[in-house]
Amino acid sequence: MFSIMEEYDKIGIVLLNYNNSTLDTLECVNALIKSGCAQEQIFILDNDSEKKYKDILIKHIPGKVVMSFNPVNSGFAKGCNIGIKYFLNRENISYILLLNNDTIVPVNFLKDLITPFLHLDPTVGIVSPLIYYNTDKNQVWYGGVNYIPSIGCYTHNTDKNKIPINGYVDTNVTTGCCMLFRKTLIEKVGFLDEDYFMYFEDVDFSLKVRRAGFRILLNVDAHIFHKVGTSSEKVSFEKTQYAFKSYKLFIRKNYSSFKRLFYMVMAYIAYIHGGIKLILNRRTGESIIIFKVLFQSICK
Repeated sequence: MFSIMEEYDKIGIVLLNYNNSTLDTLECVNALIKSGCAQEQIFILDNDSEKKYKDILIKHIPGKVVMSFNPVNSGFAKGCNIGIKYFLNRENISYILLLNNDTIVPVNFLKDLITPFLHLDPTVGIVSPLIYYNTDKNQVWYGGVNYIPSIGCYTHNTDKNKIPINGYVDTNVTTGCCMLFRKTLIEKVGFLDEDYFMYFEDVDFSLKVRRAGFRILLNVDAHIFHKVGTSSEKVSFEKTQYAFKSYKLFIRKNYSSFKRLFYMVMAYIAYIHGGIKLILNRRTGESIIIFKVLFQSICK
């Protein structure tokens, strides 16, 4: 049986950086190092940021942190895969952690997160922590998922009453915000699907992992904080467009023809309902974004 300290030193951490998220990246890296993580365990892929943001990284990131600069913005899945491939070739690395750069990790985070791999059977595929909003450290952003049968997809569980006080709980899918897995998992299920530019690559990967017979766990004993907007955040055209495009791709890749048709009809209804609610709440500009995305989707 390996000790937590022995295994803790075998985690390779993949962070993606893009433009004005650079300051978040610096804060995340510093928090990881303060938690006891060696600089060499951290890999940063810059996804074709503007020169001024690259210069900030080069100037302020500690010297032994590994950095790579992508000549194009290849999206989340492909960016993560570049980092994963880097660590696959490192014999001293046994685990890979995909971590959003806009997260803050507590001191003992990695030691807490890795524990299920040491105490449970080899069917454990992915472990993710409980994730709180950084703006409200009592509000859960990710605590497992809820399945929505009408659209064949999942939403984050944010209800504390549905989350155990401690320990581990199985969940259907996890979030790319933070997922830890053995690097041997990649040999068995493959990389993240690079057809997804942004959104749903984590859900698609989760389903592949479960279909291969592995478990996905929420580790309540480990937690991080995510610098993400709350539900009151304004609707963004770009994010809505990517989310809907990726959802359509996810449905096409994972369901039969009949289910694809049913789920897409239900998704359009849900989006229309959401757009109407925005109008009623006097958020007309945001409702226009919803309907514009739907219109473009129908025309393509």
